[in-house]
Amino acid sequence: MWQRSAVAYSTTFANVTVQAANALLDGAAVPRTSAAAIRNVMTVAPARFGKHNEAAKPAPRQSMADETVAMLPDPTRVRVLDVATGTGLMAAAAAMRGATDVVGVDTSKAMIDLCKPVADAHPGVLSFVLGDAEKLPVADASFDSVILGFCLLHLPDPSKALKEAFRVLKPGGKIAYSVWQSPDKGNRAFGLILDAITKHGDAAKELPGAPLPFFHFADEANASGALAAAGFAADSIEVLTVPSVAALAHEDDLFTMFASATARTRALLEMQTPEQLEAIRSGMAAEITATYEGAIYQGVRRSTSWLPAVPGTDEPLSDGRPSGRTPWQVPMPCVVASAQKP
Repeated sequence: MWQRSAVAYSTTFANVTVQAANALLDGAAVPRTSAAAIRNVMTVAPARFGKHNEAAKPAPRQSMADETVAMLPDPTRVRVLDVATGTGLMAAAAAMRGATDVVGVDTSKAMIDLCKPVADAHPGVLSFVLGDAEKLPVADASFDSVILGFCLLHLPDPSKALKEAFRVLKPGGKIAYSVWQSPDKGNRAFGLILDAITKHGDAAKELPGAPLPFFHFADEANASGALAAAGFAADSIEVLTVPSVAALAHEDDLFTMFASATARTRALLEMQTPEQLEAIRSGMAAEITATYEGAIYQGVRRSTSWLPAVPGTDEPLSDGRPSGRTPWQVPMPCVVASAQKP
């Protein structure tokens, strides 16, 4: 399924999962080096609309960043392993923090193929290989940090993946994993699709693979127990919820995202009849347009643009440029758990 879903995942689901990058990297103790911080402040990205914003093009001060960085002492070598790297966005975030050696591992060749632009942007730092989370193709005690982004909930034996992470970490190294928060604790994106399948389809279809409930590792007790059982120090375990959202330009985008860019949920949807699928899609769309217009920030619904709301559209600016407004924002929080190897 990940072979089939790779391209769709890169343009949809990846926009949500990457929102956990900073929490994952913080949990795994991937530092932001002084050089990376200076580059981040002093490097100006190319303007998306050059003719409207010439000043945002890279300026001479970009070379100043290089000169300043050259005067800094060499950074401490930090090796990061990104398990289930997908399209490599988490690995790229580690490289941007200044990690000196980042390896991404994934079972899907289609995903690894999509990582090439990311690797090209960080030559000599990023590399990507095919590999199994339950049998990692790397040596014992060879990494400072291991991250597992939205991986455990798909595995036949998640305990093996945690033990493998423990094996490849150096003493004192840290692991961090992310999983989706459960619908009863605010994950409305998953709540919408699962409620719609239950109401309009057949939610009892049998799926192969992961034996544990989908949201098992989002529970703090389950997370702590699993990490401790793998050998991580019990007093080092931390579990937190990260508030991410699915930003939708069209009321059908959430259904399309689950139907084209996932594995288990996509498989469940493909077991439904055409009539059931249409009822699921329309039911989700109706709930989204009725409930999730605008962005929710600190509990208050706010517009994501100064433009009047135009449901289902992204009304362009007066000169034809896109406004960047996403009419619907559906809460899709995740959980990040971290721990240290003694």
